[in-house]
This record gives sequence, structure tokens and C-alpha cells, in this order.
Amino acid sequence: MQGSNASGRAGEQVFIELTYDYGDGFEIMVEDFVIEYSKLVLNFLPDASTIDTFGSQQSLTDYAQLLKSFAQGNGGNMLENPTPAGLAADLGGYRMSFFTDGRAGQMRRGQVHLRAAFEIKADAAPGDYRISFGGDNVLADINESEYTYPAALQDMRITVLSAVPEPAMALLLLPGLALVGWQVKRRRS
Repeated sequence: MQGSNASGRAGEQVFIELTYDYGDGFEIMVEDFVIEYSKLVLNFLPDASTIDTFGSQQSLTDYAQLLKSFAQGNGGNMLENPTPAGLAADLGGYRMSFFTDGRAGQMRRGQVHLRAAFEIKADAAPGDYRISFGGDNVLADINESEYTYPAALQDMRITVLSAVPEPAMALLLLPGLALVGWQVKRRRS
């Protein structure tokens, strides 16, 4: 599994990207998917998040409905919770839990690509903020083998950039300002 960090300014939408390779495939009967993030700085946007699986791209919300239909047709259920319990006071979360009765699984094969969308709140202070696809994330197949997400996904980051130009950028602006000043002075004389 691979993941990417993201950066943006207050008020912008950014994406954390994950790619997972299921290889030759297996039939999944349980999936527990949890995202944790700093709710003081970020909002998770499931409708703007996309997942490429089963040969097509769809919103995370549509994917959840697909899982729910499959699970209910196979003696199980799918629960989607935008505010999971048990998180620290400064954390927000999103949880999607899918399970069947164990007699039928959903085939997973090849690569899956997730683009998790976050909005950086307007009053967000510059800095690095942790995004975690933590230890609660698990897949189990019909043979009762469990697969967990790698530890590297427990410490991904969204960097909120400063609205004020960085010193190196400000130095690039100085020659332009000098040129404008020279033009104004030249017109006056």
C-alpha cells in the first residue's frame, strides 16, 4: 500500500491518496475502514472523496451504498458513521464497516485507488496535521485471514501553508516592485 501527503492553504480542498494492490484477489467478508484527522483544522468530505475499484471510479458515498447492497443481500450489513465514538476531543473521524454472514464474500482483485478529500478550515493555522488510517482498519476474507493497513498510513500529513509569501517568494517580488516604481517615476519626469 502506498500513500501520499498533501498541502494547501486555508479554505482549500486537498486530497490524501492511497493505492492498495489486492493482487490475485480474495473474497472479503469484513472490512472496517477508519480515518482520523484534526477536526479543529480539517473537514473530511466523503462525497468529494473517490475510490477506483471494480474497474470504475465512484464517490466514497456511492461505494458505501454498493457495499451496503451487497452485504444486506448476503446476511450482513454496512454501517457508515461520520462521527465515530472513542476519539480524542480534537479528532474527527469517518468509519465504514462492512460484513457478510461469512458464506459469501465480495471479490477484491487488482489495484484500488482512494482519493480522500479534506477541506482546510478558513481559520486553520499553518503547520502539519496528522491523518491516520489507523490500526482499526482491517480486512478479513472468507478463510478468516486478516489483513491490516501498513503502519506508514498511521502518520500521514496535510500541511497547511501560510497565506503570507515565504521569504524566498518575497525576494522574487522585490525586483518586480522596483520595476513598477521605476516606471511610475519615469512617467512623472
